[in-house]
Amino acid sequence: MDATLKTCAGGNAGTLAYQHKEQLLGKAPSQAGDVYSFAVVMLEVYTRVPVWKGLSLVQLQKTIMDDVYPAYDSTDIPAKAKDIIRVCFQSAEKRPSFVVLLEQVKCLVGEIDIW
Repeated sequence: MDATLKTCAGGNAGTLAYQHKEQLLGKAPSQAGDVYSFAVVMLEVYTRVPVWKGLSLVQLQKTIMDDVYPAYDSTDIPAKAKDIIRVCFQSAEKRPSFVVLLEQVKCLVGEIDIW
């Protein structure tokens, strides 16, 4: 199995690789969870590699529950993008809203060269 398997534990549906601890604990869906998932996708776009590549579902779940965040130190990622990813990879209560992120993402326009 791989980390793209969709889970539905306790009514929590989603793809494990894009979920964070609060979702696995069965907390109500929130913007904070979406912000975390956005950062995972953003990281995968820049690196072109699944962030949790090589982990089994059990390993991935333990990693997430231990508050480990994906590595984003690749030289392929511009500093401004790393700053956005960094603020999204925090505990749920510290993650910014999408309104705040939108202003930061606008700064990347013209700098995005992923192809």
